[in-house]
Amino acid sequence: MKFFRANRRRGFTAPELVVVLGGLSLAAATVLLPSLANAKAKANRIKCANNLKQIYTSHWSFAQDNGGRLPWQLGPVGHRNHYGNRLAGPNAPVNPELALDIQSIWTAPAMKNELQSPKILHSPCDPQAAAGNEIIQGRWRQYNPQGQKLPRQGLSYAIHLGADTQRGSSICVLTRNFDGDDAPLYQHPGLALDPIRIPRGRSLCFGSPNAHFIGADRASNSRVMAGLNHGQGQLATMDGAVRQMDE
Repeated sequence: MKFFRANRRRGFTAPELVVVLGGLSLAAATVLLPSLANAKAKANRIKCANNLKQIYTSHWSFAQDNGGRLPWQLGPVGHRNHYGNRLAGPNAPVNPELALDIQSIWTAPAMKNELQSPKILHSPCDPQAAAGNEIIQGRWRQYNPQGQKLPRQGLSYAIHLGADTQRGSSICVLTRNFDGDDAPLYQHPGLALDPIRIPRGRSLCFGSPNAHFIGADRASNSRVMAGLNHGQGQLATMDGAVRQMDE
């Protein structure tokens, strides 16, 4: 005679199955969400680097049309042509600050033509600047050196006045989330002027402990970019190279 043992194994009830599957989903979310966030941050940095490449190219092209001089290196004639009031005559005094201020450098018609779109002046790593950049986009055709300035709140990048077309390693443009020492007075290379105090300028002196990229994870001042942590930033040099910096 054969005896059959009762099968003590049982399947999951529907509520138990829901609980188990729900637990697995929570575990997956715990693993996947940080990974997705990191992937998005990396993608945004790549897009930011592409913007920097385009901005660098715009300045390089401008320099090629102006004897190798960048906007902040123009002589009297070049400065009047691009940033002066043409109705004032050839002997009118020049205002050098128009080519030294981040809010007006890019308003010159030739620079606007090279940039093509102000969208590239906003980094996806800098969501705080999105609204301000939309304002710039809407008014782009109206901007000129003698008129309204670009709102700083819509700009994600800074210009390095030490850029030189003859020195490929010199920095041209970088993300705005940097700090440094107090900027020294600037001696204009193209105009016979007394040294100038640069508004909101900072000095990026090699080896200075104060020269670094500010991170949203450690600081909360106005130069922080939410998508970049301490030591993270992007820059383009005059040889056309674009670098993602990480301490």
